[in-house]
Amino acid sequence: MAQPGIAALRRLIDRQQIRDCLTRYCRGLDRLDHKLVMSAYHPGAVSHVWGMTGTRRNLIDWVFNRLQSKHISTLHQISTGNVELVGEVAHAETYFVSTARDRGGLLWHSGGRYIDRLERRRGEWRIALRYAFTEWTGALADRPCPLMEQPQQRLLTAPSRDTGDPSYLRPLTAGRR
Repeated sequence: MAQPGIAALRRLIDRQQIRDCLTRYCRGLDRLDHKLVMSAYHPGAVSHVWGMTGTRRNLIDWVFNRLQSKHISTLHQISTGNVELVGEVAHAETYFVSTARDRGGLLWHSGGRYIDRLERRRGEWRIALRYAFTEWTGALADRPCPLMEQPQQRLLTAPSRDTGDPSYLRPLTAGRR
């Protein structure tokens, strides 16, 4: 029989791996990184997201098309998360807030929840089934922030919605241009 401390440690590791999976999905959306979003789903996974039901490939193609055609930047954040672990299956409810700057000068905000069944297959937690529910949405005019009007020294490459974004730089070093 496993010691209680070992079981608790396994649960913590599982929870962190699940959280990593969920954040990969969000980062992949914001950077338009197909491979990263795909890595959050098991092959054969099904998503019911914002009126679209399909496989991970269908979802990614549909969402990326919308993100690229309608928005010039997005920011997805996840917060409150509840995870129930039962062996190799986990049920998770994760709150999200999404902000998107559209091509017409509006900032769209929405909040909602991801309801997921994740499975550990070959030692890796990924989404097997997802439902996304939007709880609220709204828009604001896109105006410059007074703090951002100051000239900024570029020490890194400019932010971008692809794998050229500074967050992909390895190794990250001081003074890199």
